[in-house]
Amino acid sequence: MGLAGLIPFWLAAGTYAFGSPQLAGPALLSLLAYSAAILSFLGGARWGLELAARRPPRATVLALSNLPPLAGWLLLAGGGGFGLTEVQALGGFLLAFAVQGAWDVRASGSPRWYRRLRGVLTLGSGLALALALGTSLRA
Repeated sequence: MGLAGLIPFWLAAGTYAFGSPQLAGPALLSLLAYSAAILSFLGGARWGLELAARRPPRATVLALSNLPPLAGWLLLAGGGGFGLTEVQALGGFLLAFAVQGAWDVRASGSPRWYRRLRGVLTLGSGLALALALGTSLRA
């Protein structure tokens, strides 16, 4: 299921990079919106892992798990005409996924299989965002 979650990243990034110019704008918006949605999901997953631990939840982890959805919202709103360029929005999402991925891969409280999966999915989403970022830099 996790790998299937990479399909929208690659469809949107591929369409943005290699599709017709008429589809570039909708593809970019799709990529930015999906990135924001997935960052929200990852923040919720981190929250859930913390609550499922067999100890009282750590307030710091719960607070930090709110940052991915907040970053996604800010980057999406900023990329929608509120001052961020396409390059800045895509670069911001790439950075946000890298930070979230590093946190997930190094989290001692999550199952080993989850940490490996998050590493693969972070790489997959990061490469798609990098393709779109490279396209924006060439434009």
